[in-house]
Amino acid sequence: MDVAMGALRDLTLKRAFISEMCIPEGVLPSLETLDLSDNSELMQVKGLPSTLIRLNLQGCDQLKTLINLSNLVDLKFLCINECIHLETLNVEGLMSLEEIQAEGCSKLKSIEGLIQRERLKCLRISTNTDVIWNGISMFWLVFITQHINSYKVFIYIMC
Repeated sequence: MDVAMGALRDLTLKRAFISEMCIPEGVLPSLETLDLSDNSELMQVKGLPSTLIRLNLQGCDQLKTLINLSNLVDLKFLCINECIHLETLNVEGLMSLEEIQAEGCSKLKSIEGLIQRERLKCLRISTNTDVIWNGISMFWLVFITQHINSYKVFIYIMC
C-alpha cells in the first residue's frame, strides 16, 4: 500500500457519480472522515473502515441500503439528510455515536438500535411519514411524545 494512502485521514468524494461504496478493512487504516455527499447515483454503502469518526451521505438521494455499520465503533457523526429512498437505519453497535442528522428522509420508517446510544447528544429528524421507533429509550420516548402533535414529525434536539 502507498504510504500516503495509509495515512489518509479525510476523504471527500462529493458529486463523484459513485453507485456503490465499499472500502475493505485495512485499505485506508487511518481514515476518520468520509464525505460522499451529493452522490445522486449512490445506492449502497457497505464495508467501511472501522476507524471512521464522521460519515456524510447528505444528498445521496438514491441510497437505499446501509449495510453493516456495526463495525464503526468510533463513529460519532452520521449525516443522511435528503436520502429520500432510505427506509431503515440501524445504529446498533455504534456505541460512540453522538449526532444523527436525518432531515428530509421522506421514506425513513425505522431507526433501530437507539436504546443504547448513551452518548447521543443530537438527533435531527424531519420526515413526512410515520416513524417507527424500535428500541428507543424512555428519555427519547418522553421527549418525542411531548413534541409530536400531528402526523408530521419534526424532532430537533440541538447539540
